[in-house]
Amino acid sequence: MRQAEEDLAAGRACEARTLLEPTVANETYNPALYELFGRVLLDLAELELAGLWLFLSSARKPEYEQAIGVFLGKRGRKGGRKLYESFPPPARLGPPDNYPEPLRNELKALDVPGDVQPSRAARVEDGWLNAVGATACGGCILFVLFCTFVGAVTVGRWILDRVFG
Repeated sequence: MRQAEEDLAAGRACEARTLLEPTVANETYNPALYELFGRVLLDLAELELAGLWLFLSSARKPEYEQAIGVFLGKRGRKGGRKLYESFPPPARLGPPDNYPEPLRNELKALDVPGDVQPSRAARVEDGWLNAVGATACGGCILFVLFCTFVGAVTVGRWILDRVFG
């Protein structure tokens, strides 16, 4: 993020965008990152896209109002559920109560329902649970293979002892 901030300050918004795009697409919900990306897009005069990221950042500054207004003017008119579905997957945290203020109240005012589901990308704990599950599953497989090997050796010795013994 630091390099992108330096690029933006030096008037190299395109370079900052190139640095930030892969990060915002893949990182979990990060308001500071969203605000920076929104500022970059604002500098590039991409108002609707800047409005999306600035809206999701929960940062409210006078210079952000126009971009947020353009975004909500296009996406907010279709209803709260459609608005929520327009968010990138890492920013779909579920019900409005899962968002920081003032975004939480704005989502409620825009009729985002309380039953919307978080995307898999937004579920930070899923990554941890998946890692634990994969480790446990791998451990079970190794245990079964080990028991099979020990069983085969034991049975083989027993047979050899009976036949040649």
